[in-house]
Amino acid sequence: MKALLTLHENRVRHQLLEALLARGHDVSLHDDQDAAWQAYARDRHPLVILGSREGRAADLVARFRTPPFGAETVILTVEAAGGAFEDLLTAGADDVLLQPIETRPLAARLAVAERLAAERSEIVRACAAAGELRRAVHAMQIGVTLTDRDGVILYTNPADARMHGYEVAELVGRNARLFSPRGSWRAIGLEETRVVKGWARERLNVRKDGSVFPARLVSDVVTDENGTPVGIVTSCEDVAERWSAEAQHAIRFDVARLLAAATSARDVIPRVLRVACEGAGWRRGELWRLDAEAGVLSLDGVFSPAPPDSGLDLVSNESKYAPGEGLVGRALRTGEPRRRRVCVSPSRSRSRTDAS
Repeated sequence: MKALLTLHENRVRHQLLEALLARGHDVSLHDDQDAAWQAYARDRHPLVILGSREGRAADLVARFRTPPFGAETVILTVEAAGGAFEDLLTAGADDVLLQPIETRPLAARLAVAERLAAERSEIVRACAAAGELRRAVHAMQIGVTLTDRDGVILYTNPADARMHGYEVAELVGRNARLFSPRGSWRAIGLEETRVVKGWARERLNVRKDGSVFPARLVSDVVTDENGTPVGIVTSCEDVAERWSAEAQHAIRFDVARLLAAATSARDVIPRVLRVACEGAGWRRGELWRLDAEAGVLSLDGVFSPAPPDSGLDLVSNESKYAPGEGLVGRALRTGEPRRRRVCVSPSRSRSRTDAS
């Protein structure tokens, strides 16, 4: 297997060079990082070991991870003990070798890196063989992401990247766990991977800006010619509209059930408002009755789980409105829903909310 080594520290470089040669690698050794990059762009080494004298190893990792061929490469970095290895992993490194590097652990980690490189090369070859299929997937509106067995993203189509607020180049080489809410991701073992077939689920996914959206995911295992799992392909669809429609349907059903069983309006109004607020995620609900003869709207009921000092009472601080007065009066006059952003003064609350 071709391997590229670029490192300035002589003792560690010699140690790694000997270890790689002993394992049968064809090693390309470089002192200059630009020369190393040119060799990498030309030969596409499956295994790369990087070190940076200037302390910018994360930038170097990101450069080598750049598509079109950075996805299949296994990248190891060398870092002094106590270094910020989390930044290196975030940038796309598969492993960080902390100095001093012990011989036996190094051999084990190189073995893992070789396995990863072989698996990724197999996946990439399979994708290249299915060129027409890849072009079709690239144009799909449903997100599709291919990872290796450890969750490292080898390919993602523009739809999936766009859905999560990224560019494709930002995702390749990073771990797919960044799509999951913190604490909800777990690694899948080899035996579990073998039975991943049509694994469908719905959950909240995370965008780059930290916001979440409901997604339907369907995953299937990718195997080599011997049937050994080497990766997972997952489709992703934003189902926010369907979730919203289902929530509205559930609210309508619950309201109809309450009205059918009600003995009086005074008894059922608070419960109807509670169902509507909790189902829609509203922080306050009000029911207004139109007195046609007097031409005014009267407040008939209120439900609000928010504390009294939240400022939400400022949405409608009167119990009667004529058409055109206040938020509800304007809605009555126009016949259209009205929406207003409520800014609560610091003395009441520091929060902001929407009223409609």
